[in-house]
Amino acid sequence: MGLMVHSLAEFPENVKRDYYIYLLDFGWEEPLSKIIHDNYSKIAAFTSQNNAVFIRCVWVSCRQ
Repeated sequence: MGLMVHSLAEFPENVKRDYYIYLLDFGWEEPLSKIIHDNYSKIAAFTSQNNAVFIRCVWVSCRQ
């Protein structure tokens, strides 16, 4: 499961997973950040197959 949210308060309470991976994006220009952004769908697909969720905040809201 891949989920983009403005805040963790938007995360559904009835979703139960073994792992929750929350990506904070501060808009830094670095190789690791680019790799994660370029592969978000692949990471989300992998986590969904392993009873986990990959949560990423919408970039604009992370800066506030």
